[in-house]
Amino acid sequence: MASVIREQMFMKRLTLLANIIYVIAAGFLTIFFTSVGFWTFDRHVPFEMYRYTTVPAKPGGTLYIQAEVRRDLHRNCSVSFSRVMYDVKGVRFWESPETYINPKGLADMDLQMKGDLFLALPVPLNAPVGPMTISTYLKYKCNPIHSFWPIETTININTNVLPPEF
Repeated sequence: MASVIREQMFMKRLTLLANIIYVIAAGFLTIFFTSVGFWTFDRHVPFEMYRYTTVPAKPGGTLYIQAEVRRDLHRNCSVSFSRVMYDVKGVRFWESPETYINPKGLADMDLQMKGDLFLALPVPLNAPVGPMTISTYLKYKCNPIHSFWPIETTININTNVLPPEF
C-alpha cells in the first residue's frame, strides 16, 4: 500500500512539473509569435523628404542638394542605399555603389544636419545636358524580420545639368 501511495505522489509531482513546463513554454511561444507578428507588420518608412532645392552643375562639376527631411531615429534602423542618375530619356548614366549606415551613423548624420539633408554629388563628365533625375533606392532594417524583408522606398530628385563652358 505504501508503494502505491508513493507512486501516486510521484505521478502528481511529475504531472505538476509537466504542467509548469507547458505553461512556461506556452508563454515563451506567445511572446515569440507576438514579437514576430509585430515585426512583420512594421512596414512604415522611417524617412520622409518634404521638399528640396538643387543648384544645377555642369558636367564635371558638383551638384548641391538641400532637402528638408524627417528621420525616425527611435526605431534604431540601419539603411543601405544607392543612387542613380537618369537623363530626360530615362537612360542611366551614373550609379553609386551601395552604402551602409548603421543606427548610430544615422543619429550622427541627423545631429550634424539638424533635420535636413545636404548632398554634394559629382556630375559625371558624360552627363547629358538638360533635365535629369537622381533616384535614391533605400532599404531599411529596423527589426530582425527586415533582414529578410527590408522596408524599401525610392526618393527622386529632379534637377538640370548645365551646358559646359568652352
